[in-house]
Amino acid sequence: MQPQTKEERQELAYGEIGNRLQSYGVTGWLKHFKNKTHIFYNDSSFGWCIAKGSVYQIPETTSSITQFMRQIFFPPDNYSMYCDVTGYGKYYMYYSMLCQCVWMVILCALCRFVWRPLGHKTREELVLEITWIGVFLFSMLFETSARLLISYLPIFIVMMAKGLQRSKRA
Repeated sequence: MQPQTKEERQELAYGEIGNRLQSYGVTGWLKHFKNKTHIFYNDSSFGWCIAKGSVYQIPETTSSITQFMRQIFFPPDNYSMYCDVTGYGKYYMYYSMLCQCVWMVILCALCRFVWRPLGHKTREELVLEITWIGVFLFSMLFETSARLLISYLPIFIVMMAKGLQRSKRA
């Protein structure tokens, strides 16, 4: 039976939410959030070319520099299930590996920063931490894409620097 009114749709939606909450259980929700965290924070390319249509058309050019840059920055056609780009990516894995190493350093230092006791943090550091918690909760609660983390990279880098600074003092 198809719901006819807004109230009927809302009632069905709330019923479905309740059913999912009961069927997942605590361990199911923890597993779900672990998988979401992996999706958002494990890809240093922030989802470049994963969403179908992220690259609509590549202008043709005969420049050797352009061709070389495409070999580095565009993934190969077999990079993921949804990648539209074909004929590029000879050096993409090296670039991707470098990005992943830098991203792992950022995340490790960020974790070092976050796990410090609250009493040892300045107000600015608390604001950075609250911002990170907000970004983390946003990415866990809503179906978003890792590309939304790009705008928060400056905050992540400042937190990384603060975390590394604390490591150097300790």
